[in-house]
This record gives sequence, structure tokens and C-alpha cells, in this order.
Amino acid sequence: MTSDINARILAAVAVGVTLAACSDRSIVGGGDPGESSDGSSSGSSGPTTASTGGPGTSASTSDPLESTGTSETGSTSSADEGPKFDIGTPPDIGVDPLPAGCEVPPPLPQSCAIPSREDVTYACLEIDGLCPDPADPVVADSLQVCLGACAGVLDACGPVAGTTPCCYWGEIGQSCPGRPFVVGGRERLAAVHGREDWCTGAHDDVAALHPDVREALAAAWMEDARFEHASVASFARFVLHLLALGAPAALLEDAQRALADELAHARAFFELASRYADRPLGPGPLDVRGALDDAGDPIAIVVAAVAEGCIAETISAQQIARARDLARDPSVCERLGTIASEELAHAELAWRFVAWAHTRGDANVRAAIARTFAEAQRHIPRGTGVACPVGAESTWAAHGRLTDDERLAIARATLERIVLPCATALLGGARPRVYEAENARC
Repeated sequence: MTSDINARILAAVAVGVTLAACSDRSIVGGGDPGESSDGSSSGSSGPTTASTGGPGTSASTSDPLESTGTSETGSTSSADEGPKFDIGTPPDIGVDPLPAGCEVPPPLPQSCAIPSREDVTYACLEIDGLCPDPADPVVADSLQVCLGACAGVLDACGPVAGTTPCCYWGEIGQSCPGRPFVVGGRERLAAVHGREDWCTGAHDDVAALHPDVREALAAAWMEDARFEHASVASFARFVLHLLALGAPAALLEDAQRALADELAHARAFFELASRYADRPLGPGPLDVRGALDDAGDPIAIVVAAVAEGCIAETISAQQIARARDLARDPSVCERLGTIASEELAHAELAWRFVAWAHTRGDANVRAAIARTFAEAQRHIPRGTGVACPVGAESTWAAHGRLTDDERLAIARATLERIVLPCATALLGGARPRVYEAENARC
């Protein structure tokens, strides 16, 4: 199965290279190959998650089905060493990029916050006795609680000298699955409200499930629905980015289809969330202000496609496919069967676009692409953050859910077996011997 997917992605790369030969238009990144057009590093920079109940507002509620959260990520890497793929274990961050070697005290008196930087967070613990080592699980757990949602803590350092209680800085990995909607380094999600226009109202009976399992399933599908809803905005912006770069019509057509797919996926997941919650659920307003601030920065556009499409969406497609294979509930199987194939098609679109941009781009664009692939570990989707109830693993799988361990194992395998070799081929300009020629015409 992996070889089939590799072949499809390599075919997508070949199509992108062919499309690049259809015109003489170049993509100019400008500046030093190790920097973005504004002089800052254009390596990966994962998102903070911001939930909005309306433009500019954070939604918060005591309802477990209307939870919100935040997360951030960021990194830099040298572009002149070529891509290095760190698979299986997070990179050793040491004292960099954490603030001043972890010597900067967090902005107390808050016990938990996400500073203005987009790659770190901090948490302070009330501990009797000596402060725990930063590798202690209690530190990671506290940083995770601070982040909320589905963020992942890559590493931590501390305790910060001279602070009471025990305070730690943490480096953050990408939060949410699928193709996120990121604005200014912050991933935006809509809040969830009771509304009937995002679902049919007709649900199969799941009353036989234990209430705790039903609640967890409702919360998990609700989070996935929020991610898919945000993906609609992400693809809408991608269409505009393609127009801004003068992309081929074939890429625009595929992006428009993907946008429609994401809307259908969001509705399908809100249907499932409503089914398990036994009440209709749908999204609130999504804050889209500033969404096109990077429209004039080719490097930012291409880096986002690598991180969100080639890496995160390729992984998500594999995770959804596995969930589909394990599912036994008819309503879940029907929806995941369609979504799994469409998500893989969206990942292929990202690879086609990046291959086109790599071929048409200057040295700065190519360096940014290589750097982002080299830091692929930072873009692993971390899941919804909703845990499988103890002892309910078989029911969890039957209803289309993977455990965190299963998701991580799939992510690592996908990076190693699919993303890494396909990225190597793309960066080396390799083309597969066989691909569908009709899909590669100008």
C-alpha cells in the first residue's frame, strides 16, 4: 500500500514539473536563500491554535463539547547543508530556540501562557520541595495543559533560575490534523454552537454506548469537524495564493475541488459529532482577518504548502485511511471511506504545487522548501487531544477513532516511508518513469 501511495505522490511531482515547463514565469523569493523575503527565517513555523466565537474573540465554555485551546510552534535551520530528515524522535533543542538559554523568567504572575513568540510556551508548577527535571512527565503534562487542544510539546528546559514556583519553557510542535488555517503563525478554529443547518438531524441510535464513551466520541468528532471547517478557509486562501503566483489552471481547478471536499468533510464530521452528542452542532464565525497578509510573499506561500499539505495532510490521509480500515460502525465507515481517498488527493495537490514552485522558483524558494522538509518532524499532526476512555479501545476503533499511540506510529511511518523519499525525489528533480501523461499536459 505504501508503494502505491509513493507512486501516486511521485506522479504528482512529475505533473508539477511538467506544468512548470508550460511557461517561463519564475517565482522570485528574494533576499538570502536562508531567509524569507522579510529577512526572517522561513523554515517551518508551526501554528498557535486560536478559537473564535466571533471575529477577534476567544470562545470559552464549560460545556465539554465546546472546548477551545491554543498551541504554537517554530524553528529555524541552515539551508546550506541540504535536507536532513529527523524521523522518530524530536530534535534536541538544547538552549535554542528557547528564550536566552532558558534564563529569561516567564512573564509572571501568570502560571501558564503563550508569549508573543510563535514557537514556545511556558508553565509554572506549584511543587513542594525540589523542582522536577524538565524531562519529568509532570512538566510535559503541565505544558500540554497550558497549550490545550491538540498541541504537542517537543522539548522543555528549566526550571528557570530565580523563579518561584518552578517555571519551565517548552518548545511546541504542530497542533491539529489536516490542512490548518494559519494566520500570522496562529492557527484559527471556530467555536462550536448548537445549530441545525450543518447536519441532517437524522442520526442512528447510539444509546447503547456507555455515556462516557459517547461523550468522548462526540468531543473527538467535534474537534475533527472544527479542523475540517478551518480547512475550508485554508483552501479558499490557497486558491488566491495560486492566483497571486500565476499558477497553472490545472492547479486552480484541483484547489477548487479540494475546497468543496473540505466543506463536505466538515459537514460529515459535524454530523458524527451531533450523532454522539444527541444534539445538533455546527461552527460559529471564523476570524479570517489578516488571512491574506502573506499573499505577496512567495516563500511564505510555498513553505505553508510544504508544511500543511505535503507533510501534515499526507500524514492525516494515512491516519484517516487506517481509521477507516478499523471502523465497524456503518455511519462512520461510509463517511471515512470517501474522506480518506479525498484527503490523499489533497495531499497530491500539495505535492504537485510544490514541485511546480520548486521548478519555477529561485534559490531562495528552493532553499525554503528544502529547509521545511528537513524539519518535517515539527509538522506532525498531534490529534484532537481527546483520549480514548480506559477499557474502551475496541469501541473507540469501531467508531473510527485512533489512539494517540496509533496516530504517532502512523505519522512516523509516513514520514519515513512516504514523505522522506518523495521529498528527496522532489528536491533532486527526479521524475518517475511512468505516470499518467494526460494529467501532465499544459
